[in-house]
Amino acid sequence: FPDTLNRGRIIGMNYIGIGAKYRFLDKKIKMAAHLNYEVNTSSVDANSGLRTGPAAHVISPKVSIGASFGKDKFYAFGEVGPRFRFPNLNNENDSTAQYSHDLDYTAELGYSWNGKTYFAVVVSGRTNLTQGTYNNGMITIPEDSVDGALVPEYSYESDLHNGVSPNRQQYLGYGIKFSQAIGNFAINLGMYLSLIHI
Repeated sequence: FPDTLNRGRIIGMNYIGIGAKYRFLDKKIKMAAHLNYEVNTSSVDANSGLRTGPAAHVISPKVSIGASFGKDKFYAFGEVGPRFRFPNLNNENDSTAQYSHDLDYTAELGYSWNGKTYFAVVVSGRTNLTQGTYNNGMITIPEDSVDGALVPEYSYESDLHNGVSPNRQQYLGYGIKFSQAIGNFAINLGMYLSLIHI
């Protein structure tokens, strides 16, 4: 297979994230605003195409809303906001690698009969707002001769092969969650499936 990635190994960080949340409505319906920033600390191995994360800084403002109903046995929660990704200008090789800007969203519906045990169904997704110019780690292999046979020049996108941080990734995920409060702690379990489109 001529487009098989070279063998490689990489160890590094994806990103460091910091965020702030402000609750501006605290009544029967609760609303909050979030602002998250992800510092680009990713690494890439140009030979194998492996990377620990996207070569981008991320700013993500979001708004969330939630409420309980049905004698407080049911609750609903939603969150939505854009995700702006900016190139890593400290690396000249990635200075024009503009990733897509996206819209992230989550909806959750839960039930508890005792205020300590919760079951919930969750739907979350990501939709591209822009396409971005990053070419998913395009690698071009020059024309060559193998065992007397001519192998023409070809190109492939390494990020699509390894599945790590490709550009223009969209998805729709859904799942179930379980949470059990035990004193000041909680046990959380979940199972999710997703449909991914690039």
